[in-house]
Formats: sequence, structure tokens, C-alpha cells
Amino acid sequence: MTAAEDMRRRRRRGNTILFSKDGEYLIPLSDYLNTMDRRAVVIWALGLADDAAWLWAGGREKMSLARRFILDCHAAAHDMIDPADVALCHAIGQACSVVHTTKHALGFPLYDLTATALSAGDCDIDKLLDAKLSLYFDRAVAAVRALASYQGDWAPFMNK
Repeated sequence: MTAAEDMRRRRRRGNTILFSKDGEYLIPLSDYLNTMDRRAVVIWALGLADDAAWLWAGGREKMSLARRFILDCHAAAHDMIDPADVALCHAIGQACSVVHTTKHALGFPLYDLTATALSAGDCDIDKLLDAKLSLYFDRAVAAVRALASYQGDWAPFMNK
């Protein structure tokens, strides 16, 4: 089953997230992320979301600020009308949550792919989704390289 077929099946069933972290489509990305250093996964995820969670990861701010920001992202989704916008709010919240645990790493792709699929219209959805997946891999590889030369600080809990 292609990613688009799986996405359509999940949509017909009324799912709001059109992709599964255990789905065939994301297994290669999940496997790659699982081989990465935790800090590289954080660089990858926050590079996708690019937000205040960097302060938390760098030890310059407490978890309470980041948690408030993350919860605000998810809460903003409740005020959205467009399902693609809802998914993007959740994507950002998930990416920021990677500082807490890498178990959130696939959250951004799940929601971002959902937003992409919901906004795609009549285009070749498989090609569009594959381009997104390729982007996630490219950014993950770049994060591994970036970690090797990263000069910033890490919060003590990030060095575990």
C-alpha cells in the first residue's frame, strides 16, 4: 500500500492524523532517527520548528517556559478552522517536545505530512509526500553533521 493509499484509508475512517508512526512509510525515517545521538535529533526537530525550545535545550531556560510554549502550540490548534492549520500547530508542538524525549521525533512528520496531504488538492500526492520524506532525511543527516561542529551549550540533561 502506498503512503497516499494509506492516507486516504485513514481519512475515510475519520482519523485526524493521516499517517502512523508505525506505518511502513515512516519506518526508514524512524530507524534512522533511532541511530542518531539525542542531541542531533533535537537539532533536527528544532530546525524543523525553529522556536523557543532552543533555550530549554541549551540550559538557558527552565522546562516550564518550553512546556507553556508547547501547550500553547497545541491549544492554538483548537482555534483553527482549517484541518491543515490544526495539523501544523500540532507539528510544531511535537517538534519542540523532542527536547523532552526523542519519542516525539516522529510527531512533526506525522502532523506535517497530514497538513501536506490535506492541502494537496489534485496534485500527485505520492510525489509530494516523497519530497517531504526526503526533506526530513536530508535535515536529519545535516543535523548529525551540525552536532559534530555545534559550539552552543547544552543543558546538563541533554548530555545523557
